[in-house]
Amino acid sequence: MMMETTLFFTPHQDDEVLSMGSAIIEHAKVSDTHVILCSDGSKSTVRKRLSEDGTCSFHLGYHGFYLTEKEFSGYRDTEFKESCEALGVKKENIHADKDRAVDGSLTKEKARKMILSYLEKYPNAKVKTISLLVIC
Repeated sequence: MMMETTLFFTPHQDDEVLSMGSAIIEHAKVSDTHVILCSDGSKSTVRKRLSEDGTCSFHLGYHGFYLTEKEFSGYRDTEFKESCEALGVKKENIHADKDRAVDGSLTKEKARKMILSYLEKYPNAKVKTISLLVIC
């Protein structure tokens, strides 16, 4: 009997665990589970906060991490991949494609094309996402 495939589409790095973590864990136990990152996460306000040279509203301490958007996105990608693995997703089923949307520019059409491209590879897959990602 062939294992069913489940595709989780996540808008940004960390949404996979914060918004869909428990569902991913459960699906990874019983299906061929893939997690697809839809944007690069480069425009997060956290990057600015990390480089403010001072304290922030979250905690006291010095912030002096001057990261470019590309560096920041790369670190977030690493965390995304490690998070997915911790949730039980196979390494080869974690997708952070180079042609994904720049943070803040994911349109309905780009999301639709992305989902359809994965459905071409996995035609009988179940598709899961969160409400932050508009697909219809």
